[in-house]
Amino acid sequence: MNSLYSSFKLDYTNPECDFLNINLDEDTPLFVDAYAMSRSSNAHMKLGHETLRFFMSETLVGLKNYIQDPTAINSLWEPKCFSEPKGTGIGLAKNGHKGRGSHDVKCQQITTALRNSKAVETGDLEDLEELLLVIEGIGSDTISDITLNISKKHFIEYTQEKCKKLNIPVSQTKEKIRYFCSVDKTWKSDKFDLPHLEVGLEKILSYLIFIPNEILEKNMAYGCNYFYTNVATPVYVDQNLAAGSSFIYSLKNGTKRVNKKEMRKDDKYKGGKKRMDNFISDNPKSLKEYRKTVADKRYKKNQDKKNPKKDDSE
Repeated sequence: MNSLYSSFKLDYTNPECDFLNINLDEDTPLFVDAYAMSRSSNAHMKLGHETLRFFMSETLVGLKNYIQDPTAINSLWEPKCFSEPKGTGIGLAKNGHKGRGSHDVKCQQITTALRNSKAVETGDLEDLEELLLVIEGIGSDTISDITLNISKKHFIEYTQEKCKKLNIPVSQTKEKIRYFCSVDKTWKSDKFDLPHLEVGLEKILSYLIFIPNEILEKNMAYGCNYFYTNVATPVYVDQNLAAGSSFIYSLKNGTKRVNKKEMRKDDKYKGGKKRMDNFISDNPKSLKEYRKTVADKRYKKNQDKKNPKKDDSE
């Protein structure tokens, strides 16, 4: 594999080499997990997540005032600010690296969905990753791209720090790179000193942005199906038990149970992002419950896979 580490002769056993070994020929199917950023011990990633939260806060304020002034939300969600990030080496591009003419984030679709979201209306949504639970058309690849675009300067600063420690040569980018500035509450662009290598099938010289392995996932901590199964379904079960519904059956010892398979055939208890949006607005504590229980367990499970514990007997 033509890779970042081999090109710069990096030693993968070096503790400082804790970032993705970018495949220079094609993208690696991994995504930036915003929840993992919030749990990271790396200062740049923590600041990156703070920027995400600030962006979401500004988004919610803009949505609240949308009728009187739609410019605020439109300036935050400018399509030109959400093109697929270059130089990261992650995503779903099948041929070469993305970032050159591949699909961009559909900002209008997202803002329209947010304006119609009951969870947004009731003020329950707070974090960017929560959009995965309620907005149709947003998957891991899209939320990863959004995360990278908003917090790009923090990833750039992380990259610059690694280059300095590992003696990786850098040069100024020819193009300006956009990022969201939480201090000035606006999008900015600038040129940065970054490492450059030839990427993709066409071997085009491109700047590179490093991403810590600890925040890269195939399956993010947040997911609508996980929310439905682990948070919404237990509530539906309790509702059916209390109502004495037709989905209830009894064990030999008299214990009452709910036939979840049959229950889920009823439209009232089916999953899906629209229904979970309504569920969250009706159950305001459900998002915090998911974050503290399900997301935390999924995060730890993902980290354990990356850092398997050695058998003490070895």
